Amino acid sequence: MPRQPMMALIWIILIGLWATVQMTYILVHQLSDITLELNLFLVIRSIIIDTFSNHVLWELLLNLSVLFSCLIFCKQLIQQAKLYRQWERYIKTNKNDEMSKQLRELLKCESIRIEVITEQKMMAMTIGFLRPRIVLSSRMLERFSKDELISIVYHELYHYQFRHPLQRFVLTIIAECFAFLPIVKGLVQYYKVWMELLADRYAIYRAGSEFHLAQVLLKIIKSEQSHPHAYGVHLADESVNYRLQQLIDPKSELNMPIFEWKAFLPSTFILSVMTIVILLGCI
Repeated sequence: MPRQPMMALIWIILIGLWATVQMTYILVHQLSDITLELNLFLVIRSIIIDTFSNHVLWELLLNLSVLFSCLIFCKQLIQQAKLYRQWERYIKTNKNDEMSKQLRELLKCESIRIEVITEQKMMAMTIGFLRPRIVLSSRMLERFSKDELISIVYHELYHYQFRHPLQRFVLTIIAECFAFLPIVKGLVQYYKVWMELLADRYAIYRAGSEFHLAQVLLKIIKSEQSHPHAYGVHLADESVNYRLQQLIDPKSELNMPIFEWKAFLPSTFILSVMTIVILLGCI
């Protein structure tokens, strides 16, 4: 992995861990001020009273940040579980066994979990956390040539091998839970763009040329202009400009900022305040 996405991932982990440690300390210390009762209603009442009456402004804000992160975490888990079940039902209902077999034979990739679904929208994606699979729509097989399909599958194969659906899920949760630290969202987005760039590089390496992948991207861009939202994830998204630049001039250096100062400064301030409050024992 190049240095840039590795550094972004390291910073995401460090900031996430530091914020989590501080918020865990806040939560444990907060619970220690509460007398536990057998009655759940009384426990919740005690928490609310202690949170809003026994702390100064900074402590109240930190308590709210802990509550916010916990609620977002639960919300993301529920949403992803629902989405996963919906996709499973959709794929099972629209699975095209004959075209799936033809694609495996065409690409000689029987050992890869790859499936074709009957769908007129252009879709190509890797889904699944523990057992990922590559899913293509029947429209993709009708729209693209053999060489272009090979480039598409190689791109998705990179996501498949490195379990990017799971990485995306974890990174999305981190970004959402720490929304009050805008630098985290920027770093996560930066890393996601690099996921696509590295998948393209892998596809170019395996296919031996960037020509067919460039053709795929251009066709999808034209399709999106004519039919908005008529495509699947990974092949055309917010990273498309950097991907085209890489395909046009592979040796050029991508001028992609790792973060913005307007996100860095408030995030540093918030982390500093959290650290100072905890060190001073003000919780």
